[in-house]
Amino acid sequence: MSKNKTIVGVAAGNHDASISVIRDNTLVYAAHSERYSKIKNDKYLNKEIIDDALSCTDGFVDTICFYERPLLKKTRQLYAGQYKSVFSNFYYRECLRKIRKQLNNTPEVKYIRHHKAHAAQAYLSPFDEAIVLVVDSIGEWDTISFWLYRDNDLILLESIKYPFSLGLFYTAFTQYIGLKPNEDEYILMGMSAFGNLESVDYFIDKFNFNLINYEKMYNYNFHKGVRVSLNEFSSVDIAAAVQFLLEKMLCKLASRVEYYQNMYKVDNLVYSGGVALNCVANSNVFLKNFSNNLFIFPNPGDSGTSTGAALVENKQRINFDSIYLGYSMKNLDTDAVDSIVDYILKNRIVGLAHGRAE
Repeated sequence: MSKNKTIVGVAAGNHDASISVIRDNTLVYAAHSERYSKIKNDKYLNKEIIDDALSCTDGFVDTICFYERPLLKKTRQLYAGQYKSVFSNFYYRECLRKIRKQLNNTPEVKYIRHHKAHAAQAYLSPFDEAIVLVVDSIGEWDTISFWLYRDNDLILLESIKYPFSLGLFYTAFTQYIGLKPNEDEYILMGMSAFGNLESVDYFIDKFNFNLINYEKMYNYNFHKGVRVSLNEFSSVDIAAAVQFLLEKMLCKLASRVEYYQNMYKVDNLVYSGGVALNCVANSNVFLKNFSNNLFIFPNPGDSGTSTGAALVENKQRINFDSIYLGYSMKNLDTDAVDSIVDYILKNRIVGLAHGRAE
């Protein structure tokens, strides 16, 4: 791949919109829409983030890469009975049109398989080769996938498809205990430390868990939510059981990773997808099993797939020296500095952030 190309990666329309720019084989910009709009998990691209991203391009872009294949996704939505989504939510066309309108040329637009956009974060790793594991709620159809990263190429080894999904499983219980899905999963993870595991056997029976078969470790459609009453259990006990079962399922996937590592004689693991944000499971499963041979991109969830989509097109390791590539916070003016000094003199605590956000 030529080093003088400019590639823009875009993730938008579902949740956690973002834009990334690779220029001359260097990641020069990567930002999260919510930093600009101040709307948590904002799914839309606002004018400010688009302007900032395109200021890194000099008005010329070779390729725009979108983080999923929208029409393929609609086939899964049709299968799932999400008819409203099938015939609406064409926002991707609007946001891509806004970006192209501000350029001095008409770049090609490529729609990247969602799990490949996650897997491409391997190009940011310190590894020349690795097995890549992607685990999230759902891509177009994929919910779990295994890839071989070697010779600057990504080869799909295996994928597990909807409706079996570890991400949907975890999100369903996040919603069940009254938290916000696709946002508050970290709270469920934290709550799990305060519960006991007495409900695990009940969960295994009620939701038809089979922890032997890694391809389908339960027989229940969590995309439709938790449709049984669990009133006999406290929220923290539910959280503990859910976290425990998630880790058990991830252990099975880790064993499958080891199978592929032995097959291809590769020591390293790159782990991505929204489930990779669960740092408790990361510590209990992946750090224990893979130690120094593990790479998790700092933003493995969907907002990181704008970077991944651009990396798919770039097709090689890139220069990646800092995660501070996003929203630029304003410099402090004299009045702000004076106020900080006053707080310090009063023995108050001051938090200070400046420069570009991660």
